[in-house]
Amino acid sequence: MTGHLFLFQIGPVQAFIVQARRTQDLYVGSRMLSELAAAGVRAAAGLPGHKPVFPMPGPSGALPASVPHRFAFVSSAQPQAGARTVREAVEREWRERFVEPVRRWLRQQIGGGAWESEYDSQANSWLEFNWVAVPYAGAHNAIYGAASAALAARRLSRQFRQPEGSGPVCTLTGAQPALSIDWARLSERMNDPRQIVLRAAERLSAIALIKRFAGRDGADCGLGDAGFPSTDEIAGVPPHDPRDGKQVSGYLAVLHMDGDRMGTRLSQLTTLEAHQQFSRRLAEFADKYVPQIVGRHARARLVYAGGDDVLALVPLASALQLADALRTAFSEVTGGMTASVGVAITPHDLPLDIALETAREAERHAKDVVGRDAIVVTEAHGSGQMRTAEAKWVSSNGVNIAQLMAEMQAHFSARRISGGFAYDVGALAHDLSGGPQGAHGLDSSAWASLRLGQLRRLLSRRLDDDVPESERAGLLALADTLAMLGDSSSWLSLTNWLILARFLAQGSRKEK
Repeated sequence: MTGHLFLFQIGPVQAFIVQARRTQDLYVGSRMLSELAAAGVRAAAGLPGHKPVFPMPGPSGALPASVPHRFAFVSSAQPQAGARTVREAVEREWRERFVEPVRRWLRQQIGGGAWESEYDSQANSWLEFNWVAVPYAGAHNAIYGAASAALAARRLSRQFRQPEGSGPVCTLTGAQPALSIDWARLSERMNDPRQIVLRAAERLSAIALIKRFAGRDGADCGLGDAGFPSTDEIAGVPPHDPRDGKQVSGYLAVLHMDGDRMGTRLSQLTTLEAHQQFSRRLAEFADKYVPQIVGRHARARLVYAGGDDVLALVPLASALQLADALRTAFSEVTGGMTASVGVAITPHDLPLDIALETAREAERHAKDVVGRDAIVVTEAHGSGQMRTAEAKWVSSNGVNIAQLMAEMQAHFSARRISGGFAYDVGALAHDLSGGPQGAHGLDSSAWASLRLGQLRRLLSRRLDDDVPESERAGLLALADTLAMLGDSSSWLSLTNWLILARFLAQGSRKEK
């Protein structure tokens, strides 16, 4: 067909999503970006000769529940005219769906004033919109590759706006100026004993304020039931009653999954029809499989699922099993593609933006350092200390990390194996890491044999006395599997995995 392949990307994305102190900020921010992208995709469908590339609508014509901020289609429309139609639709959605309703709602709360001009200035300069159009002549994969390269170059040349104003800075974004409003009055009006919507010390920019209040009923932004559980609820921490003198500390996991080598896979789709079929598979994974998998785990909540990109907040005990189920389903739906996962385990009261960035950094580490088809779990604590466990989903010698850790977690939980075993392995890793070739007359295979023997001895010492003799041989056989994992990655990483399994077995709550 004749025409152009259009590739669009709206934003800002990562900064907008990561800048979240409350789970409601995170969820509403993700939903807003999805709704803006959906407006652009719907507008594109009305252009002459339109053929979607991604996302693909379902059989009924409905778009996926989460529309990615990057979308593509083929159309016979002139490039400038087509781009203008899409851009105007996105800007109109932003203005009419979010900016104006929140403004009206805020005016009802505190009245008009100088803040409105500040609000307009910030809201009207926030949205980023990048696009390219490449003549659709030749092999589809070559055309799409050229469009992707052109869009990447276009984004590198984008202009960055300098924030205006010299007053207090937004406490959520740390960049834009906070609006000049009576924050104490607004905070008092917004809060009730059940939920603190705006803390007394918070000062928000227009963008942060829209994200904070777009999900409230009074703003009427059409996000449906935007209520999202707090980190306390996901971690299973009960409401604090100051009368009992007890405060409960809890943990939760932030999970980020991303498909591996998506660019390589797309470069292999030589026809528009093949690309459309692949897009349908991604939409099926995101719309059908991901919600089902997350929904099977109590208190787990899906934030976003756009194709191969998944973000969820998960109770601690469910993190590894849920991550393994997601990557397995992704492989099945996409015909064998792999995915990498980053998990951040954080205290429930750690700032959410830190937890989100930790999870994304763990996912990048899984791809760039471990080498894809991998999982990295980072324990982030308020003290700044971190422990990282990393592994391929299935090691080179056949060890499935999720299955092995689930088994160890069960044994630690049932106290069949003492939790001290994890730290025994740490000492073993330090003392018998292998040494230089030929040290003490031992080659690498002899070092491996020595470590295995010591591991079996340590595990035997840590078995509970009440374990029946009929079960002891099976438990001791775990030493062989654990040694295989240590030899395939590192014994330090094995130590961290065992400490993690012990931590998961202990539960996510403790009283202070």
